[in-house]
Amino acid sequence: NADINIQNFTSLYNCLKEINLKEKYKKYKDDLKDIIQLIIDYLIYGDTKGDQSFFETFCELDFMSEFIKASKCKHTEILLQIIKSMSALILTINNKRSLFYIFSKNFINKLITNDEIRNSNEDFLSFYVNFLKSLSMKIDSTTIQLFYQKDKESFPLLENTMKLYNNDDSMIRNVVKNIFLKFAKLSQEYAPLKNYMMNLPMLKYFCYFACRLTDMTMQLNYLAGYNFF
Repeated sequence: NADINIQNFTSLYNCLKEINLKEKYKKYKDDLKDIIQLIIDYLIYGDTKGDQSFFETFCELDFMSEFIKASKCKHTEILLQIIKSMSALILTINNKRSLFYIFSKNFINKLITNDEIRNSNEDFLSFYVNFLKSLSMKIDSTTIQLFYQKDKESFPLLENTMKLYNNDDSMIRNVVKNIFLKFAKLSQEYAPLKNYMMNLPMLKYFCYFACRLTDMTMQLNYLAGYNFF
């Protein structure tokens, strides 16, 4: 496609930077949403075609810094567009180098811990949870180190996931459980994670899961006609 080229990609960066400079997010809300989506579309296109020129430009111009600035706005629709687009990028992209770059920037941790996102309405929360899920799907023994905040000795992805452990939505609770189990498995390979999970506040979640398992066992016994109490 003739319209898909580095010049147009760079133009998107300039537009994003200009909106961030003006900080008139409400006025340019729709434009900014389109720009964010197009930037991600370019990166996904380049990855599927094996063309790293878009990603190299993404790194060279430091698009992520502009994404970070945009994510600090308090407009729900813009934040929603960012996490939806980033979820799509993380799930779609296959190039390990690209993933390492995205994860190595503190941008992901800033999104995870963004109170504007986490404390929004239930519909918005479902997109946030999907974002956490998409991140967890890319975590393995080589990428786990990129989710560790050494200065705070914490793992923001796991920490903020566990804050939803008692959510009323069973789908969200199931995602929380799966992410927790994945981190628990990786803790055997990565010492900082093992230390983190063996101390507070993480230890209290083991108690929750034990109590939850007990309640479910009692309910199954009751349904099966066994009543020990």
